[in-house]
Formats: sequence, C-alpha cells, structure tokens
Amino acid sequence: MKKFFWVSYFLFFFKFIFFSQTSIEHSAIAHYQKKEFDKAELFFENLYKQDPVRWFDYLFRTLLALQKTDEAEKLCKHQMKILKNSSLPNVYLAQIQKNKNNKGKYAELSEKAIKLTDGNDFFIRQTAEAFLKFEEFDFAIKTYDFGAKKNPHYPYFYEKADVYKQTGDIRAMINCYLDAVEFRETEMYNVQMHLGNSLGYDEHAGGFKNPILKEELYKRIQQKNTSVVLIDFLIFVLNQQKEFYGAFVQAKALDKRLNENGLRVFNQSKICLENEDYTTARLCFDYLATLPQSPFKEQSDILKGEMMYKILYAKFFPKPEEINEVIRYHEDLKNNYLAYSATYLPDILCRLASLYSDYKNDYGAAIELLEPLLESPNFNAQAKAKIKMKLADILVQSGNLWDASLLYGQVDRDFKNDMIGHEAKFKNAKIYFYAGEFRFAKSQADVLKGSTSKLTANDALELSLIISDGLGFDSISGPLQYFAKACLVEEGRKYTLAVQYLDSIPFLFKENPMPDHVMFKKAVILANSGDIPKAIELLASFTEKYPHSIHADNACLLLAKLYNEKLEDREKSMKVLEHLMDKYPGSVLINSARSYYRNLRGEKNNQP
Repeated sequence: MKKFFWVSYFLFFFKFIFFSQTSIEHSAIAHYQKKEFDKAELFFENLYKQDPVRWFDYLFRTLLALQKTDEAEKLCKHQMKILKNSSLPNVYLAQIQKNKNNKGKYAELSEKAIKLTDGNDFFIRQTAEAFLKFEEFDFAIKTYDFGAKKNPHYPYFYEKADVYKQTGDIRAMINCYLDAVEFRETEMYNVQMHLGNSLGYDEHAGGFKNPILKEELYKRIQQKNTSVVLIDFLIFVLNQQKEFYGAFVQAKALDKRLNENGLRVFNQSKICLENEDYTTARLCFDYLATLPQSPFKEQSDILKGEMMYKILYAKFFPKPEEINEVIRYHEDLKNNYLAYSATYLPDILCRLASLYSDYKNDYGAAIELLEPLLESPNFNAQAKAKIKMKLADILVQSGNLWDASLLYGQVDRDFKNDMIGHEAKFKNAKIYFYAGEFRFAKSQADVLKGSTSKLTANDALELSLIISDGLGFDSISGPLQYFAKACLVEEGRKYTLAVQYLDSIPFLFKENPMPDHVMFKKAVILANSGDIPKAIELLASFTEKYPHSIHADNACLLLAKLYNEKLEDREKSMKVLEHLMDKYPGSVLINSARSYYRNLRGEKNNQP
C-alpha cells in the first residue's frame, strides 16, 4: 500500500509540473501574439534558461520589439557560445545592425552566416529559413545558391521557387522549376505538380494557362533547340492550355527528329480524341498513316474509326456519302483486324451494328453481326457485356422489348457494381417505362440516382421525374401512357408517329401534368426528323417557359447546335451556350458546352 501511495504521489507531482510548464508556454505565446511584449519578456526569459535553443527566437524578437538592442545583442553572443560555429546567431545579429541602419555590417554578418553553413544541407535549410523569418528573401536565395555550389547533386530549385513565390516573382519561380526539369528529366512529374499548385486557379491565366510559363519555355527552346525534355514539357503545357494543334506540331517534329515511329503523335491523337478535337486528331492519324512500319498503325486505325463514328453521330443529318464512308471504313476494319478479335473486334462490330440499325434501318444485319459473338470463346466477360448492351439497344429499336430486357438483366446481374451494370439497369427500367409499368420503372430509376456514373445518375433522375410528374396522384395517367409510346416509337425512328402521340396529349386530356417533358421531347423529335424551324421555335422559348426544367440544359445545347450546324449562325449559337454555362454550371453537359463554345470562338488551336 505504501509503495502504491508513493508511486501515485510522484505521478501526480510530475503531471502537475508538466501542466504548469505548458500553461507558462501558452501564456508567453499569447502575450507575444497580442504584442504585449513587456509581459512576454518575463515568461520568455525563464523559458530561455530552461531551453535556450527552442526559445531563443521568441526572446530575441521580443527584445527587438521592445527596442532593447543591447540585450538582444548579448543574447546573440550567448547563443554563439551554446551553438558553436552555428550560422544562426549571425543572422539575428545582422538584424540588429539593419535596425541601426548599419548596412555594411548588416551585409557582412549575413554573408558570414551563409559561409558558416559550409554547404551542410541541414544548416543551409536552417539558415535560409531564419532569413525568411525576417523576410530577407535575397539572402535566403543566396543561401540556397551557396548550398547548390557546395552540393551540385542537389541545387535547391524547389526551395528557391518557394522563395520567389513568396515575393510574387512568378517568372523567377517558373524558371527555377524549368531549371529542375533541365537538371534531371525525372523531375518532370514533380515540377508539373509544383507548378499546378503554385500558379493559382484563375480561369483564364491560372495554373498551366499562365502565359509566362509558355513564354519562358519558348525562350529556352530557342536558346537550346536540342533539349528534348523542354519540348516534351512544352507539349504537356500546350495540351493543358487546350492548344492541341500546337502540341501536335511539336510532337510530330520531335517524333521525326528522334525516329520514334509515331509514339508521341499516337499519344497526342488520344489526347485530342478525349478532348473532342477531331480536326487535330485527324492530322495525327494522317501522319501515322505515312509510317507503314509504325507499331501504332493498328491502334491508330481503330481510333480513327472511333473518331469517324463520333463525328457522324454528332451531326443531325449527315449526307448519305458520309454515312457510307464510315460504314465502309468499319467494314474494312472488321476484315483487317479479325486477328486482333479479342482486343478490337467487339468495339468495331458494335459500332458497325449501330451504323446498320441507325442509318440503314437494317436491324436484321445488325443483329446477325452481333449474335454469333456471344458464343465466341475469344471474348472476356467485359467484352461480351458490351456486345449484349449493343444487341439489346438494337432489339429495342426493332420492337423486341422483352428479348432486350433479358440481355440488360444479364449485364445488370453480372456487373452490379460497375458502370456498365448501372447503365444496363437504367435501360431495363426504360423498357418497363415503355411497357407502361411506371411504378416499377421509377423504383429502378430511383436506385440509380446515386450511380457512380454521373451520366447514368442524371438520366435516372430525369426518368424518375418524368414518371413522378406524369403520374401525379393518378396511378394510370393517360398523358404518361402517350408520352411513353412516343418515346418507344422514337427509338425505332418513327418520328411522325411519335409527334402524333405527343400532340394527342393536350387534345385528349384537359390537364397536362408534364408540359415541359412533352415540349422538349417534341423539339428533339422534330430536330431528328428534319423539321429544324419548328424545333428551333420550340427550343428558343423553352428556357423562358421552363427555366428550372430538368431539360433546360439539354434544350440550350441542342438549340446551340441547330443554330450553328443548320442555320450557320455562330453568334446566336455562342449566346445560347453562354446562357447555358452561366445559368446551369452544375450540368453534366457543361464540359461538352465549353468544348463546343471553344470551337465556335476559334480558340481551339489556331489550326489551318
């Protein structure tokens, strides 16, 4: 018992001492922060006696604030005895001379502090940080420069860049980072990361859009035109600034110079495709076509087919010769790349099947193309899921809803937690919607509102709202039945019948619980059927009538495309896109709208 008592006593005693000490430290710092330096001095003097290294800076600054210069000088000399040959006391002594306006002595002590580091990395950093505490930026840079001379394997580029950032000298900061890239090519990623964090986030001139970055890069390249790493970095910056044509020019020149047989240009083509810059992507593919021995020929042919397909589907009414060109290209791909079936063929055949069904209304040929693939042992589960999805889409178009539902259900079951599984579940919900099973369709759509695929989540939300608005308090809503029929026949491109179903709604029902859905759907069908004037008339008034409709952003983008592609009115198209970007910044279409807007503004690449 006695032993336990003494142990408890000592534990309590030391705990009391610890908390007392912590309280003193907090009080000292609190007085210092409130600029109550006379009170802080008493605390810091006692703390300095206990730990002179830790509390030296606080006590020195307090004495300087109280204009006790002599005491501050004595403190520095005392610190020199404790830290023999240390550079730090000289940094502080220099501040005293600066306050006395003794510029010569101030510079002499500062230079002495730097030399005392003797190039030791720890002391270099410690001394530079001490200078920075007093905002002595020039001497901090000199310290790092001295360290770089003593340690040529590590020239302190990042540390110097941080100092220049603090002074607001962006050009010098950028040049430090570029020095790092030139010093060692493996620094490229680190430099990209630091620059991204350091250049700010201004929409027009922030980050890699900062014009100084490109200026300094071009200047260096002109001086050192043999530097591959700088040109590589320039290509990266141009891509970040969305100047894909400029990036292509640099990539092609480097590819030729290094005999890389298409490597950089192929990588550039993928970047262009991802950013929907099809004009520059085509230039990339044209260049790759001149390299018959390139290891990227097959992949570039496949990507070119994907690009042609996307361009075709982006047009409202492509010409027959344009359609036939894309179909022929894909048929050639099918015949040429059977040897690569496991890798490329599923995508090629899915696109070709879409072309047959969408532009030729030849559902039989499309189905015949895809069905044998499901029995092939050459394709993995993911490839077969894509094939099933495309086959199901075509079955819906041809009117075989429940065969399509079976395929969607299989993909949903096999890929429950994947994006393709979510898409399959949504498309299956639409089948139940077409069939008039509205409650079940809505329950499935509601599950998908939280999908990891933003597009699927948005489509699911739209379907759920359409059903909610259409049903209201009536579980067998007539207007919704007609709307669903219009959507189904639209899938099969029976546009006249689809419009008739929609027009029947206001005639057959006194109250239309879903006027915005009907109006937007009719505008889409009219646009697809070729009645552009009526489509534009509906879309132009849509956002005025229904500014908060879930279709408002879609209506803006569709209207902008019709103005530009059908009426060739670029100015009106740009105004509509500006309205979309201003009023609906959270839209899933915002990136497409910005890309389309850049193209219209001629900002894209300054291409020929």
